[in-house]
Amino acid sequence: MNESKSDCIRFKPIECNSKIYISGMGTKSAGGEVSIVDGKDFKEIKKLELSSNVRGIDVNDRTKRVYVANITKNTVSVIDARTDKIIKSVSVGDSPFYLRVNPVTNLIYVANRGSHHVSVIDGVTNKVVKNIKTRGSNLQAKIDINTITNRVYVSNNGSGNLTVIDGVKNEVIDYVDVGSSPSGIAVNPRTNKVYIGYNSANVDYISVMDGEKNSIIGKIFVEKRPQFLRANPDTDTIYVSNTSDGSMSVVDGVRDEVIRSFRVGLAPYDIFVDKTSNLVFVANYSSGDVAVVRGSEPGVVGLIEPSLCGLWGVGVVNL
Repeated sequence: MNESKSDCIRFKPIECNSKIYISGMGTKSAGGEVSIVDGKDFKEIKKLELSSNVRGIDVNDRTKRVYVANITKNTVSVIDARTDKIIKSVSVGDSPFYLRVNPVTNLIYVANRGSHHVSVIDGVTNKVVKNIKTRGSNLQAKIDINTITNRVYVSNNGSGNLTVIDGVKNEVIDYVDVGSSPSGIAVNPRTNKVYIGYNSANVDYISVMDGEKNSIIGKIFVEKRPQFLRANPDTDTIYVSNTSDGSMSVVDGVRDEVIRSFRVGLAPYDIFVDKTSNLVFVANYSSGDVAVVRGSEPGVVGLIEPSLCGLWGVGVVNL
């Protein structure tokens, strides 16, 4: 990565009328916070203090809602992106760790690592409409959704498999063995392929699963500990955070091959793809910043430095 930090900060997204929401630990409060950043100049405009340690964050760009998992309060905070105010705190299961929004059905799926089930929140009523039990110990469980087939995939870190949920009935329909310590999941609805990362320092590959047959069809070698993933179905590209070596791998989803890998920061965690601007945001846990990448181009083109530490997740709402 050749860009200096000052060069990165000078980067301005073109016609990017958006706000960026970043979850992490507060610098002054004991609990977590959400930093809100202007997408035009990458400057922090507001912070929301939460009385809990925070983990995953996701957005519904259609409804302009932001959802944050509060792991120590067993709740999900709902933020109205138009006003940047918390409008609801939804009680879910024990230790909510990760969540994903289905923008088509306006349902939010929350992985509860303590109670080992997935809570389903109705985005209209902000109420839990169902709790779906998963097999084994879903520690550090991640979720992703195929918005075309309406299948929900949950990684069960402790039992080495994925739970496959029918998003119509919100019932478990299959378990798929994928190997030890599965973590991040990225679904490409266009190809109906599911990409699975692993939270293990010795693993340097991601698995590829056929979403129709629910069977592993290949491996793609990346870098060490590929535990967070995100797909851009519009470009058939999959992004992988390799936490151990501070890099991100960019995968061609047609050929299932790595296009390139490059450094993005210290301990990169969750990823968000803004399909409107084709910008990719990577929350770096240890370096306390968010790296910005443009599509599949090499290197970091922007850097966001919120007044947080221990960054966990990131999401973008277009206004």
